[in-house]
Amino acid sequence: MDHFETEVYEAIQTAKNGEQFNTHSIETLTRTVDVSHFVDPESGLLHRHDIDKHVLRSTFKVSRWVVEEIDYSSFDHAGLAELAHREQEFRNADRDVFFDGTANDNDERWRHIQDVEGDAPCPPEVYRKLRAKYGR
Repeated sequence: MDHFETEVYEAIQTAKNGEQFNTHSIETLTRTVDVSHFVDPESGLLHRHDIDKHVLRSTFKVSRWVVEEIDYSSFDHAGLAELAHREQEFRNADRDVFFDGTANDNDERWRHIQDVEGDAPCPPEVYRKLRAKYGR
């Protein structure tokens, strides 16, 4: 286990035990981490890019309730595919889909989501499940 993993593991164990801990070392580590690829723990998909490329909350400013509503991980291609697939539903939502004040039916925002989703392929099974559950 490398230094970063050791520090994170220790912080998690400390937090689970209910102890107070100093977050300075973890915060320092997170500012210096350079992620070039990662494997999504839910889907097992290998992502050959930084973790922030298509995170629904940070990249697209998607509200927490939307992230909690979708079935797939908000860090994974599948979460982005689900968001794009359910565009009409979210455009017509009664609550704010985007936390930065962008209107739910903003064409530019949805075009950007659709464009990025087109460059973030999922296994065919993901698309089959989305079509079966939501149509289209």
